[in-house]
Amino acid sequence: MRWVGNAAGVIEGENWNTIDRHGDLRWRSIEVDTPLRRLQWFWHPNSARR
Repeated sequence: MRWVGNAAGVIEGENWNTIDRHGDLRWRSIEVDTPLRRLQWFWHPNSARR
């Protein structure tokens, strides 16, 4: 697994993530952090419900 490189949860265009080990081309999935509540990373007492 590889991190996509930003914390906005956005991937521009296509994102090919292959590695070549010992002449064997393999695909790896990517990982991205994204806020769960309207651009906030953590719960706050005044957060609106979704």
